[in-house]
Amino acid sequence: MRDELLIGVGDPHCGSTIGLHPDTPSPLDDGGEYTPSKVQLWNWSNWLDFWKQVDGRAAKRPVRILANGDLIDGHHHGNVQNVSL
Repeated sequence: MRDELLIGVGDPHCGSTIGLHPDTPSPLDDGGEYTPSKVQLWNWSNWLDFWKQVDGRAAKRPVRILANGDLIDGHHHGNVQNVSL
């Protein structure tokens, strides 16, 4: 058995105005831009910190990532709050 590191993440809803979003504004299809909220900035900071911790614990071990749930947010929930990322 290999010494692997299994990482599980889920439901970041990237592309939604309430989902995981980088700390910089994103262009919108209509020419405007979307600026992430304070909560999104906090969440992004924690997301980056999480991956730094993963990197530190991986120590040349194989890493498997289980990405579960809604990775991107589209029109599947009737959502109209989408961002062009």
